[in-house]
Amino acid sequence: MSRKILPPGVYPPLAAFFHDNGDLDLETYKKHLSFVCGVGLGGLVINGGAGEAVHLSDEERKTLIRAAKEVVNEQDPGLTIIAGTGAHGTRNAIQLCHDAAEAGADFVLAVPPAYYIGSMSKAALINHYTALADASPVPVIIYNYPAVSGGIDMDGDLILQLSKHQNIAGVKGTEGNIGKVGFLSGRVDLKTFTLIAGSADFYLASMMLGSTAVIPGLGNITPRVVVELERLYKAGNMQAAVDLQRDIVEWDNAANRWYGIAGLKSAMRGTLGYGGKPRLPVLPLSEDDSKRVVDAVRKGYELEKKLRSEQSD
Repeated sequence: MSRKILPPGVYPPLAAFFHDNGDLDLETYKKHLSFVCGVGLGGLVINGGAGEAVHLSDEERKTLIRAAKEVVNEQDPGLTIIAGTGAHGTRNAIQLCHDAAEAGADFVLAVPPAYYIGSMSKAALINHYTALADASPVPVIIYNYPAVSGGIDMDGDLILQLSKHQNIAGVKGTEGNIGKVGFLSGRVDLKTFTLIAGSADFYLASMMLGSTAVIPGLGNITPRVVVELERLYKAGNMQAAVDLQRDIVEWDNAANRWYGIAGLKSAMRGTLGYGGKPRLPVLPLSEDDSKRVVDAVRKGYELEKKLRSEQSD
């Protein structure tokens, strides 16, 4: 088996949208897809954390992948589709990989199983990801995110061992451990295994150590801004890159860290004019908290509009 390499670039984890009764709002979803297309992305992540995948049925997951593939094929056919397929059971996760590939995903992204966290030894995690990679029709990306995985934080040695599998294409590190990025960049084959920053707020530092991709929640609002950060770094314009990275930290914190998915939805409503409510049990923010988020993110969105205008000139 020849290894399939993840193209470099920015991969926003696309939000999902819901009607007041909780049903999927595909019209708004496709509108949002149109917003992120055509700005220089590497691809999109469907059914990730920002997409509230843990609150979706298996059929809804497939529906969103198909809808994304349809819009991308029409508006930005070069984009790569990554689909979230994490599950607490190996058998379940394998089925989600098959579903995702059938629906049109090019890669899959899987958090570690964490329900029986006391049993998740290093051997169990290696066995899980090896079984996933052996069975998946498309390459697997490891998703290390302790905050949503019961505190499981896969260390560099474990990831290094898994990186040797022909069908494991990379790792998304949302824990923000730059030291681990440095450890891995000196040991994995960066030509075949992609180090992916899990957030926009440390993308510059991650690129400097060998990362070639990022999956930024902020990319739902300012995808072109994150692309600009990458462009500045690659052009060697380091001071401008540092200045932009510092600004991105504040916008990213407001949209993603202060209040989680409810904050992202508020940030989108206050800038893009749509977003809706999170799916229950997550509640929307209060009016005051929502205003706080939007006020903090607004400058980033203004830069987004400026960069888009310059791009079209």
